[in-house]
Amino acid sequence: MQVPVGYVMQNGQFVSERLVQNQLEPGAVGAIPHMVLAAYLTGAFCVAATGAWYLLRGVFAAEARLMLRMGLYFAAGCCRSRASSDTSTATTSMSIAGQSRALRAWHTEQPASEVLIGIPVRGGRDHHYAISIPILGSLIAA
Repeated sequence: MQVPVGYVMQNGQFVSERLVQNQLEPGAVGAIPHMVLAAYLTGAFCVAATGAWYLLRGVFAAEARLMLRMGLYFAAGCCRSRASSDTSTATTSMSIAGQSRALRAWHTEQPASEVLIGIPVRGGRDHHYAISIPILGSLIAA
């Protein structure tokens, strides 16, 4: 998803050169089911939320119960499928592990805080106007 292949730059824009190569590259094999399940999961929660809204307002009670039940059951199935078959989890954990090594090299404070946003000081290891969460950097790196 973050490593595009089969594209060329023409006039400052990405143009697909080989559509089949994009869909059959190694990263897409895990990314396509990941995104399809995420879309189904989002849809299931939208249906459940609409049913819950109708139930709270006392409108269309029978249909609202059915919508809530169907949405939550479908969401549970999608969550189970994502947990058991998601191949991008290994990639994500490897990415987090790489970031953890970088964090350990960057942060010297113990326990390390995680900087959410800030303006880095050029040539230094500090941030101006930093918003950070104490101890979170150590938890991520663990």
